[in-house]
Amino acid sequence: MMLGGKGFVEVESSLIKLRVPEFYNKVNTLVFNRLHSVILMLECLIFGMFVLAILIDQLSAIFTDETAVEHVSFEHDISA
Repeated sequence: MMLGGKGFVEVESSLIKLRVPEFYNKVNTLVFNRLHSVILMLECLIFGMFVLAILIDQLSAIFTDETAVEHVSFEHDISA
């Protein structure tokens, strides 16, 4: 989850860097900044959910001493 937080910090730092007066066109830069922020935040959230899912899967495999693949193959062996 720290990576998601890092992404939010990068969004804010990029917005500060993009507000250079000589390149500042209010409408285009504002739209670009907001669009860039939204896309980057969505990317961070999706990546954070992926990392969380992998973490839960790994912890489950550690605590049960069985991976999901082993569990499924064991169920099919018993029912057959």
